Amino acid sequence: MDWISSHTRRLHKLLRRRGVKHHDAEDVIQDAFLKMQMYCNEGGQVHNSEAFLVRTVLNLFANSRAKKKAVVFVEETEHDPVSLGGLAPAPDEEVAAEDCLRQVSSLVDGMTSRTRQIFLLHYIENYSYAQIASQLGISVSAIEKHVARAMLALTQEFPGNE
Repeated sequence: MDWISSHTRRLHKLLRRRGVKHHDAEDVIQDAFLKMQMYCNEGGQVHNSEAFLVRTVLNLFANSRAKKKAVVFVEETEHDPVSLGGLAPAPDEEVAAEDCLRQVSSLVDGMTSRTRQIFLLHYIENYSYAQIASQLGISVSAIEKHVARAMLALTQEFPGNE
């Protein structure tokens, strides 16, 4: 139990340096320990628990930030959005959104075919790293590296959106 406390303190410090609030850090750290347990239950071996947890925490943190930016709530309605009293986006907002979508699409298209494939399987098809690794016959570590490359390419292009 002592090593859990030690790892948890280190992970909290790591996330605090990245500006994560205490309660959000708790959730990310708990998810990281859960992922490590699930990985071991699926037959994976963790040779360095601290390194595994740090990488998992950083990936979960990056994924949560990316998902928060990408989440859009869309309510289905039979009404014309323009007739709903100005709820439709302004024309300049539509143009900006379309431009952003073109930029992201171009960035994804510019990735290597393997990185693009892994990125789309994870973020669009919601496959886990383990599922992708099994499907493609490569290690989970390789999947993590491809996802990190993809995220780096996207975040470098949009530095002001953090």
